[in-house]
Amino acid sequence: MWQHIPKDAPGFVHLFGEMNGFNGLKPKKQIEVAPYVVAKTESYKPEAGNLFRTGKSSDFNGGIDAKIGITNNFTIDLTVNPDFGQVEADPATVNLTAFETYFEEKRPFFIEGSNLLSFPLAFGDGDQSFNNLFYSRRIGRSPQLDVSLNDNEYANIPANTTILGAAKITGRTHNGMSVGLLETLTANAYALIDSVGAGRKQVVEPLTNYSVATLKQEFNKGNTVFSGLVTSTNRQLDENAAEILHKNAYSGGLGVEHNWANKKYQVAAKIYTSRVEGTKEAILETQLAPARYLQRPDRVNHRVDSARTSLTGNGGLINIGKVGEGHLRYMGMVSWQTPMLEINDIGYIQSVDDIFQAFWVGLRYWEPKGIFRNVNLNFNQWTGWNFDALSTYAGRNVNVYSQFTNYWYISMGVNRQGESKSATALRGGPIMRVPGSTSSWYNIGSDQRKDFIVDVGGYTQFGDLDYSFNQEAYLNLTYRPIRSLLIRVSPGYAYQRNELQYVANPDFGTNKRYVRGTIDRDTWYMSLRVEYSVGPNLSIQYFGRPYLSSGTFTNYKYITDPIATSFNNRFSSFVPGQVTYMSDNEEIGVDENLDGTIDYRFDDPNFNYLDLQSTMVLRWEFKPGSTLFAVWTHGKSSWENTQSALLSGDVDTLFSSVPHHVFLIKFSYRFN
Repeated sequence: MWQHIPKDAPGFVHLFGEMNGFNGLKPKKQIEVAPYVVAKTESYKPEAGNLFRTGKSSDFNGGIDAKIGITNNFTIDLTVNPDFGQVEADPATVNLTAFETYFEEKRPFFIEGSNLLSFPLAFGDGDQSFNNLFYSRRIGRSPQLDVSLNDNEYANIPANTTILGAAKITGRTHNGMSVGLLETLTANAYALIDSVGAGRKQVVEPLTNYSVATLKQEFNKGNTVFSGLVTSTNRQLDENAAEILHKNAYSGGLGVEHNWANKKYQVAAKIYTSRVEGTKEAILETQLAPARYLQRPDRVNHRVDSARTSLTGNGGLINIGKVGEGHLRYMGMVSWQTPMLEINDIGYIQSVDDIFQAFWVGLRYWEPKGIFRNVNLNFNQWTGWNFDALSTYAGRNVNVYSQFTNYWYISMGVNRQGESKSATALRGGPIMRVPGSTSSWYNIGSDQRKDFIVDVGGYTQFGDLDYSFNQEAYLNLTYRPIRSLLIRVSPGYAYQRNELQYVANPDFGTNKRYVRGTIDRDTWYMSLRVEYSVGPNLSIQYFGRPYLSSGTFTNYKYITDPIATSFNNRFSSFVPGQVTYMSDNEEIGVDENLDGTIDYRFDDPNFNYLDLQSTMVLRWEFKPGSTLFAVWTHGKSSWENTQSALLSGDVDTLFSSVPHHVFLIKFSYRFN
């Protein structure tokens, strides 16, 4: 008999029906070993004098994947020298902020069990939802250290570090305890450097061990849950790497969640801490990083200490509210991250030094009425402070989601962000007043059950005092003419204008100049996805995405009084004669005092970035668990320090440029 799940239920899985009466079943021991081999060849545009860019290259590699069932509830996953050549590449983007772009995990080894090996630092799906003590993309990451080259020198830098091996244990005991362990070792990554025939190598990512352990225990029929997660990152550093990277990094967190009144109400709390260790130079780099900018001249507490060899910080989260039964739901939350918190060796967080308060109220109507099948209304309010007790931001929004009786849907919202006091706008400079903004968004979609589906959406933001304007629109068209074929086309366009976009922070004598400019940026993109199942064991997938982004900077200015009440008094615009474009080295020179001598200079910030990514994957599972992958990757990219003239010209330039082809064959055979 099916178990009824009410529409206002506070959960889903805990209400599943149970099947009883099975006796005498013996668990089967699972032992699977799957060695693999990979052959790869590449072709690309040759570069004269660069022996690393001859126009073609080939490689051969191999490794082993294994899965062992310790018990019926616990599994060990092992991999030695794993290869993820069949995994879809990250989308291209131009990041003009000081913060790292977040990319989702796509590698199968790290996706499996990822819910258990996770410790989110925020509630809900807002701007802080990516913050986590464990971010698996750190493992096998792109090398972090730069290479210093002399004239007539060339370098071959690996795109990613090699994972020598990884082991993962996940499972759940009969009394409700979930356990997860992950141990990974990545190799030294070297840049090979050629200097007129003489070669040398330089470490660009050191030998690193990553460890993650987690426990989660349920009590009281799942109404009370205790959880914990600890991580460690340990590196073997040479003299150069020790000046940039932490020798050791540790983090850990504890959490408790309690539900009562049939899971109608919930209270939860988390507390976590971090510690990083290294040389004075490495810890100084961490103090100056965008996450905290301890060098800010107006900072009251937690100032830079160049003698430090470690940093210890902490954070936490408390939320309480009504999460089930009835039409009304609500939640209040407070979270904090101290300025010394640093988890980015193995976790992810963009900014610390933050105390965040939020309140959410939701109304849920699931009974069909008139043209509506269901309606959800949400109201949100938030406020933030830093650890100098300065109120830094505040905002609120309202949004609605509704599905109609014909199964079409619409969602929309309005957001109001008040004036903020930004600790990051001047990238190490003092606090700056940033005007508030009002934004709105919408999404409209057709019946998702149909063979042809249309989704359209957009976003518009108006900055106060005409400080900024942002707009984006997208379209998704999905067509499934037969059950085995899916075609999806997703074009989009975004426009950005900002009066105070970062340009550079040069020195002018003993003073720092915070140079900003007005940016006008256009971005066009379109993705095409085709998935075709030839049969139960044979499939073909294609994904392609052109991306074109161009930014033009005008009206250069420098900040004079970042907290002035009047917006126009916060900066001084350069006048004709003060700014000169220097074409020989693509720099902007500034003669601020108009004495005929360049006082300082900075790189030309204009850009025109063109990118095309295309991947086709044929997967044949010729035997259960044994697969053959044939992969073709086609890539093109171009970067110029100039603004775009015509979109059609950019398209012609992109498609006429020399491509980078990668052909890969991966053969994996499972022994069971």
